[in-house]
Amino acid sequence: MPAPDGGYYASANRDDGERSTAWTGLVARVDADGERRWLTEVELGYRTRIFGLAREGDGVLVFGDFARDDQGKGPFVLADDGSGETSDPEYLSTGAYAKVEAFAEFEDGGDAVSGTSFSGSAPAHREGWVQRLSPDRSQRDATTFQVEDEDTVAEICLPANDGGAYVVGRTYDGTDAYFATRFDAALDRTWTYRFDHVYPSEVEGCRHPDGGIVIATDQRDGRFTHLTADGDVARGQSSMDRTVTAMEAGPDGTILFAENRWRGSTYKPGLGRLGPKRDHRFERFEIEGLKRLTDLHVETGGDLTAVGHGWHSDAGVQVSLLRFRNPAPDPDVEVLRPLVAGESTWLKATNANGKPRGHLDYTWYHQGEVVGEQEHLHPTFETPGEHEVTLEIVDEFGKSGSVTKTLRVDAPETPTPTPTVTPPESTDPPTEGGLTTGARGFLGSASGAPSPG
Repeated sequence: MPAPDGGYYASANRDDGERSTAWTGLVARVDADGERRWLTEVELGYRTRIFGLAREGDGVLVFGDFARDDQGKGPFVLADDGSGETSDPEYLSTGAYAKVEAFAEFEDGGDAVSGTSFSGSAPAHREGWVQRLSPDRSQRDATTFQVEDEDTVAEICLPANDGGAYVVGRTYDGTDAYFATRFDAALDRTWTYRFDHVYPSEVEGCRHPDGGIVIATDQRDGRFTHLTADGDVARGQSSMDRTVTAMEAGPDGTILFAENRWRGSTYKPGLGRLGPKRDHRFERFEIEGLKRLTDLHVETGGDLTAVGHGWHSDAGVQVSLLRFRNPAPDPDVEVLRPLVAGESTWLKATNANGKPRGHLDYTWYHQGEVVGEQEHLHPTFETPGEHEVTLEIVDEFGKSGSVTKTLRVDAPETPTPTPTVTPPESTDPPTEGGLTTGARGFLGSASGAPSPG
């Protein structure tokens, strides 16, 4: 979770290895330059964990899990300096077998929390549940649900624009299919979408700028499904050979995602993008011990922060905080056709920073007027001489760059005139039919006597 000063809060969980010993949650504060400011430990119940952080005044709201006999810890506020808890845990669900899975943070400061509850002495009957919390958590609306009367497990909770929530999970009906369901602000269920992908696989999701959600399922070939707020499939399923572990949408709908795959004898995570036109880009990288990226956050300006987990030979279990900068566009103009007055030429916009994570907007100017808004421009300069052309590039996050180029336009070549040859006038008298005759022409000799032999 981003911190106000450009730093980051990260959480992890440690299994102490003994059933009688409470598990331990870890919360760390990292500065904008990547230096760790503090690390604090939170005692949790057996098989419980920290699964989310949110801002809460001057502190950090920590969402904890639940375990049998309420041994877990509900939401509580941790001081921003890491000195300790500043509020008592607030349990969100009743019953000894309630399990918190995820939460969503609303723009007004409220939260939606979802999970799974089990009835009886064993988890033989499962129901999903979701709670809507007001910003001060004084109001708590809750509901439980099942998808088509099947055992239902909730795994992802995402906020909706109207104050409701999306819950994504899976059912146990023999095929173990995934689902996405929409709740309004009153927690009434409005629609449910069933995926044709089955468990076991992984599922991740994020909000889309249009108010819908994008869901990525594993199932060996990796699929992205964009659902609108009304439950319609907006872009269909885009198949990719990926195992998505975290994802977030940019302002233009570009999906940034983290992927994890077993390569040879080690895990090799990476980052990818799925553009609005389904154009793909993927970059793999290797960091010692890093096995999995578990959280992504797109910051203002397009910088990307990722949290990774893994194992380091010297330090043991490690949590890595990675930051990927989004540099501003660095435009230039490439001339692809000779510059000749009166003839169409060809100019191409280039970006020295390489292909961006999302789309770019192009604007061309000549003599203070906009003359083009595409990557390629085909202008015609009517006069020879120097002409200034300005190119501005803006990326999807609002970062921009511009360049002004002076182009030398040549005058068209003047063709060399072809000389006109006038034949000399003939002095021979014409004959009938326009034929001219000489001393020995077709009409015989000048004397009219027969020609010899």
